[in-house]
Amino acid sequence: MGKLYLITGDDDFAIKTKAKDVVEKICGTPLDNNQELEIIKGDSDERTPNEILVSLVGTLKTPPFLNPQKIVWLRHFIYFDKVLTGTATSRKGKPIEGLTEFIKDGIPDDVTLIIDGVKIKKNTALYKACDKLGTVYLFEEIKLGDKAYAQKLSTFLKELIAKNNKTIDYQAITYLVNALPSDRGRLVCEMEKLFCFLGNENSITINNCKEIISITPEALGYSFQEALLEQNTQKSLNIINTLMEQKRNEKGASTASELSLIASAINKFQGLIDTKMEMNEFDIPSNIGSNYFQNKELKLRFPKCSLFSKHPFAAYMQVQNAKKFTASKLSRILTEILKMNQLIVSGQINSRIGLEQMVIKITKKG
Repeated sequence: MGKLYLITGDDDFAIKTKAKDVVEKICGTPLDNNQELEIIKGDSDERTPNEILVSLVGTLKTPPFLNPQKIVWLRHFIYFDKVLTGTATSRKGKPIEGLTEFIKDGIPDDVTLIIDGVKIKKNTALYKACDKLGTVYLFEEIKLGDKAYAQKLSTFLKELIAKNNKTIDYQAITYLVNALPSDRGRLVCEMEKLFCFLGNENSITINNCKEIISITPEALGYSFQEALLEQNTQKSLNIINTLMEQKRNEKGASTASELSLIASAINKFQGLIDTKMEMNEFDIPSNIGSNYFQNKELKLRFPKCSLFSKHPFAAYMQVQNAKKFTASKLSRILTEILKMNQLIVSGQINSRIGLEQMVIKITKKG
């Protein structure tokens, strides 16, 4: 039986990147030099979706001419959500079902078929046939609301870094996870800048990242957290100023960017309060060493302590940050942040003035 590859999901950039990689590994580069490759443009605006699929099936059924093998690529088909609507019964006799039946019957020995496009659902006959008889690559967007967001983004970044023969330390990967956008296209562009900057240097440090990564809203949020933890009033105000400079090019009067800064601060200080509570509950001393959370015996003894579920160095740094504040000061800081969040959301205060007032109040001594 011939070979079959399906690349789908809802992350368009990742799908297109993987499809190109798969085809190049099969055909070599440049693709124009491979006489066995036939490309069916799946995003053509000169044909209807059904015409594209009819052309694909017709090409698959035509024996190779002058070449022992035929490689067919349905490139970037953008209509799967449209042609796969309804039930299999309602689609009976339509080109998409013709393609599905062709695949179910088995790809001919002299044919390799590559299909890429967004939104092929797992419960469709087409997806199931490809999964059973071929290789499926599924790329889902990394969404901020996902509970495993940080883990998924970290995994993607580490794979990208390893592919470029680089290494990275924990602090740097943590910065990137917090500072980079979740959109893979923008993320890859930022990382390519970093790789170019490093040149022949193999190790990526947090200073490299801060120097090269663009000042995205995510990066501002991370820097804002750092400045507040340092109780650095001027640095915090400078970040607010940078945010306002960015907003000058935006349309509308949305306060989403300001609220994003506040949300990052809420998360950080609520996390420190939770850490102090766990340190007290599980008798974690304040003078621990950096290897404390690598102790497997302690991890087994305190299975409900969330600090032991973190990366050991991350847990250690969380304790170090929590030590900088008394419980009463953390409570006062969080109260001020939540109060300002409410005032900005309700429109009772100008967002810039509100942020600046909040920073001054929570970074003042005492």
